[in-house]
Amino acid sequence: MEDKHMRLTRRRVVCGAAVGMSALLAACGPPGGAPGSGRREPEKDKVVLGTPATMDIAKAYNQVKPLVTFLSQRGGIQFEPYVPSDVGYSLNRLGEGRIDVTWLSALFYVKSRAAGHSDVLFKMLRKDVSGRLTDRERGLVLVRPDGAKDVAALKGKVVASTNPDDVPGFLFPAWAVKKAGVDPLKELRLDYQTTSAGAVLRLLVPNKQGKFETDAAFAGAHGLIAPNVLKAEPNPAGKTRVLTAMDEAPLDVVVVRRGLHPSAVEKIRTAFNALSGPDAVYTDQDTKKPLVSIYGFDGIAEAKDSEYARVREAAQAVGIPLTVSKSLK
Repeated sequence: MEDKHMRLTRRRVVCGAAVGMSALLAACGPPGGAPGSGRREPEKDKVVLGTPATMDIAKAYNQVKPLVTFLSQRGGIQFEPYVPSDVGYSLNRLGEGRIDVTWLSALFYVKSRAAGHSDVLFKMLRKDVSGRLTDRERGLVLVRPDGAKDVAALKGKVVASTNPDDVPGFLFPAWAVKKAGVDPLKELRLDYQTTSAGAVLRLLVPNKQGKFETDAAFAGAHGLIAPNVLKAEPNPAGKTRVLTAMDEAPLDVVVVRRGLHPSAVEKIRTAFNALSGPDAVYTDQDTKKPLVSIYGFDGIAEAKDSEYARVREAAQAVGIPLTVSKSLK
């Protein structure tokens, strides 16, 4: 779980508390001349793997060791981990050529691709409520049973949500609200949490005075079955009502830096494809969980850019620019 500082720094990058969401959502890349602009690179025997951002860098390095070892063995190229403290650093390092492959939300992928910095290789998979592996999730706008009767009644209300780079937990629920005639960025009071589970908990759990501090929640459907949510409320689906929803929200992706030598790209592809193989488990701990479970996923599959057209459509509808204007330092 990320701490309060992590939530604030990620929110600074993606929603821009100081200068406005649209401005900083547009400002996630380096100046011109970055890899992807036509420069051909030589072959290399080592690539830098950017992990998801976290403030607990020492723990993250220990956590990623089995994954790095596995990928290096299966791909025939050395993977060197880079653990960013903030998602903005991942985007910068990718654009500067200092990260070769990394995890991004689907929203940040389409922004990075628009800037010419990356191409998608893989999509992450997670088990849905029925236990089926999927790369999609339903984006929900939840209220308590006695809450708002329609989306219009949410105007001016406090809505818990994840960070704005989260497609199931923010972008698609915001899109659903916008389709219903309410501007989520201007007409709602957004209360940002780190995860969909956190947003659901804000909706379900009253404060010490017994009062609810939020009127609704944006959340991916997985948030309703998260262990910490079920611990606080064994029947969260029964204690909430879906006000509106948007289906088919893509989960996170693995991207490769554009401009990387083709042989390195193919070795990365080979290594990550092995993650769906029968030996891709923590065999030393006998957990039988996929290696990507350290990041909250249950599998991985190859992806193509055309699968993210609806992310572009959603961002444009909500008012999140897909252009990249400057570097965040």
